[in-house]
Amino acid sequence: MPLSFNPDHQHIGLIGLHPDGYARWILEGFLAFTDKQPHWQLMHEPHCDLDHLENLLTHFQPDALLCESKDPEIIRRLSAWGKPVVYVASNIPRSLAKNLHRVRADNHAVGALAFSYLREKGFTRFLFAGTSNHPFSDVRLQGYRQSAEAAGYPVKCIEMSSPDRVESLLASALGSDPRPAALFAAHDSLGLTLVRAANGLGIPIPEALAILGVDNHALLCRISHPHLSSVDPGTDQMGIVCAERLYTLLQGEPLPPAEIQIPPVKVVTRRSTEVVSTDNPNLRRVFALIRERGCEDLTYQELISASHMSRRSLEIRYKEAFGFTLGQHITQVKVTKAKELLEHTDMYTPDIAAACGWPSASHMCVMFKRHTGHTPSDYRRKSHRDHIST
Repeated sequence: MPLSFNPDHQHIGLIGLHPDGYARWILEGFLAFTDKQPHWQLMHEPHCDLDHLENLLTHFQPDALLCESKDPEIIRRLSAWGKPVVYVASNIPRSLAKNLHRVRADNHAVGALAFSYLREKGFTRFLFAGTSNHPFSDVRLQGYRQSAEAAGYPVKCIEMSSPDRVESLLASALGSDPRPAALFAAHDSLGLTLVRAANGLGIPIPEALAILGVDNHALLCRISHPHLSSVDPGTDQMGIVCAERLYTLLQGEPLPPAEIQIPPVKVVTRRSTEVVSTDNPNLRRVFALIRERGCEDLTYQELISASHMSRRSLEIRYKEAFGFTLGQHITQVKVTKAKELLEHTDMYTPDIAAACGWPSASHMCVMFKRHTGHTPSDYRRKSHRDHIST
């Protein structure tokens, strides 16, 4: 028997979107819109096969669906159903896709953004790791490679079809070339795997190898050591656009089937790419020392010893190579650490100041506002609001 629901509500089914990883952020964006639609009543079915679909259609009796499925049988069944459906699967067969309402990430633009971000950091050697015959991976590679080749740089690909051979595949791709390399992984889970492989090979990240993922999966990126930088592909915006299209269709307004590609939002920088490439090993050594110990009682004498230069020479070459001074870099490290603690812990400001190496909470507040435009308490409130809204 159908479930009993308020007849004044519109029933929206969500099918095939597992509430983790990629789909989670689509759901977050979708809910940011639907929270403002009190007459919408939702039913979530994370599994997407014909049995689960028929059960949803029979018992929930939805007025519209948000669907993540590439299954031709599912698509044909929903086409025959005749009510509004928006799809978020990226690899729907072309023969079926032309008559559908679709919203998906612009994976070509994701790859292009990854290259421009890594090139701006000074890298001249580029790698890509993905799995062939996976459409999103292939298109991300295409965007990355086309941008690199247009700028005059080749891309070496690592085919990740053998998970037991990741270290040997990475070592082979890097070869004996001494230049620092930038590696773009097709998704965060793969990026995490490559970080572990690089650690196993003793390759310094990011000084010798910077690694960038995609999807900005917060848990995977923070599990990584060092934390993994990642492209935010705009999945929450995808959810919002899906909800807007369903809203329009439910109003009976004419809306021809179309594919909407959402451009990536930005690269979220974490420690796996927190470097500007330089061929000078002494400068890389000092950069790594500041990155690792910038929140500790690090002295200029230690930096001078690590550089094998005079203080004057170190200061000049460091600014020329990276665009900021030693002191500015140390402050950047402290501010970045403070941001992480404000976002992910309930620590009090004096404790955060101590953890970041500032002499007092008042000194931290002054420096933090100077570099972010916010007081620590304002930044914490803003980061929590942004998390809820997305």
